[in-house]
Amino acid sequence: GEGSDGLDDVREGNSGAGGARGRAGFRTDLEALDSLGMQIALSFERGRLSRNGGGRTFDVSSPARIGAAWIELREVFEQELLPRGIAKDWPGFDILSIDGDGQLDRMIELKSSGVAARTQECTWNEWKSAGQDVLRQRFYLYLVGNLRSDLRGQRPFVRTVQDPFGQLRAEVHLQTRVERKVQLAVARFREA
Repeated sequence: GEGSDGLDDVREGNSGAGGARGRAGFRTDLEALDSLGMQIALSFERGRLSRNGGGRTFDVSSPARIGAAWIELREVFEQELLPRGIAKDWPGFDILSIDGDGQLDRMIELKSSGVAARTQECTWNEWKSAGQDVLRQRFYLYLVGNLRSDLRGQRPFVRTVQDPFGQLRAEVHLQTRVERKVQLAVARFREA
């Protein structure tokens, strides 16, 4: 937004009209928030690629955007993604980076937030793509936060997470081992 008019609730987790829990405040235009997040993430990724020898970055967040860039994306999709079950129209990530040699570099799922959200949701399709064994090391989660103009003194940020599926899977696996329990049917004890 253009700034606070005194009516916006700036607490994280507010789900007012047009807002989403943990992403934005009351009356935040989520399309504008997502568009700004995409612009920032694409700029960040282009800068990273130029520092590392070049490459191209594509917004693949919709079938129309993929179709518009299909000539440049076709080889990567046909050789790397489609054989591994990544769908052409809805690949399960928003940004695709190709290195200077025309090879798959990163598949990026973008989550934009007006604040520094502590939780984010992802769709099953996004999670399925993130967990694809061969491609997991190339899957990144980009968290772009603090995008609201009324957050005084808090700068926008980009946080990159490589292989979010593997990181969470490892944590869950650890918790499974730590939390082993045995249920006792105490009413069945013969002696007490």
